[in-house]
Amino acid sequence: MDSNAPRSSSAPSLINWPPQGEFVSLVAILMAMNALSIDIVLPALGLIGESLDQSDGNAIQLIITIYIFSFGCGQLVLGPVSDRFGRRPLLLIALGLFAVANGLAASASDFSHLLAARCAQGLTAAALRVSALAIVRDRYQGRQMAKTMSLVMMVFMAVPLMAPLLGQILIGLGPWPLIFEASAVLSGFVFLWVALRLPESLPPARRRRISLSTLIDGYRLIISHRSAWGYMLASGFVFGVLFSFITASNQILLEVYEIGNKFPLAFAGVASGLAVSNFFNSRLVEAYGMRALSHTALILFLGVNCLHAVLAFVGYQPFWLFTVMTALPFVMLGFLGPNFTALALDPLGKVAGLATSVQGFISTGIAGLFGGWVAHLYNGTPEPYAYGVAILSAGAVAMVTWTERGQLRAFRLVKEPPTPPESPSA
Repeated sequence: MDSNAPRSSSAPSLINWPPQGEFVSLVAILMAMNALSIDIVLPALGLIGESLDQSDGNAIQLIITIYIFSFGCGQLVLGPVSDRFGRRPLLLIALGLFAVANGLAASASDFSHLLAARCAQGLTAAALRVSALAIVRDRYQGRQMAKTMSLVMMVFMAVPLMAPLLGQILIGLGPWPLIFEASAVLSGFVFLWVALRLPESLPPARRRRISLSTLIDGYRLIISHRSAWGYMLASGFVFGVLFSFITASNQILLEVYEIGNKFPLAFAGVASGLAVSNFFNSRLVEAYGMRALSHTALILFLGVNCLHAVLAFVGYQPFWLFTVMTALPFVMLGFLGPNFTALALDPLGKVAGLATSVQGFISTGIAGLFGGWVAHLYNGTPEPYAYGVAILSAGAVAMVTWTERGQLRAFRLVKEPPTPPESPSA
């Protein structure tokens, strides 16, 4: 399939898409604004707690957890809105409200007001992710969608690599509200980029009116499709490992290993493997297929996290080993996230917005709860983290095994032609 061709005959043929590189960059920054809102705050958590008279480290984690949960929940509502009114209007309104929410966070005078602002940030950022994924699904399908998502994720991963360092620079230049003020300025820039360069990808003929019966039919279609539903649930477990590290990293790296100002470097070192593997997935997925790559990565993902749990049980976790055992699963994530997303959304083109909302709720909202649970187990040691991510990895393997009826394609890396897309009503 031509990378610039519409995804199907029902897609508009006259859409004036920006060049592929610009398209990938714009979708990536729309999705990365969520990651930025999470990771840029990490170096400032202690300062925010002191400023707002909050000394309980586990309570301070709510700055991250409540954002992730509201981000996930918001997608359930906003997906149908995107299917009804189109992608551009929702994007532009959300970018404006995202800037307002950042302003409210910057001006928060107590901890509860900050949490309310973070909740508003999460809800508005949800619209950015729902619309960005739906636009990709509007334009591509199958392996081409997985390849595009890998390229998006490769650009996207530059944000979590750099965000903690950027956050540390900003709190070195001024008080912690400067972090949220900078995010508000960024949202204004992206607003102009979308307004000037991104066309509407959902023509009126393909829009779905919002009604209870329409939503019920859409949810029934998603839940009854074994492959789509199964890979959505598997994504919840897989991304739960990601959010476990994001939420727990501040306490583990600063309190247990006492790395101080080296935190952004350690965080980037762990996350860098994800960017590299997304690049390789974009190059390999068209030849070897989404299932072969993701199933192989999934078994390795489980093996490494179980080994980490064993090392934690015997009490051997020096800093270098903790870093290695945390970074290796992130390498596998680059082959899991884009492929699981494509496998879940590919059969659901008729309800792309609703499907991306459900997938987003599970892969961020549910995963955020998993991550918050693992992080909340923190007891002054890294052991609970190791046990928690091993449990989540086992859940992901169980879910994919159920989805594929026990027929995993792990380690079957043989070049094969693409298979036709599954029927949306399967």
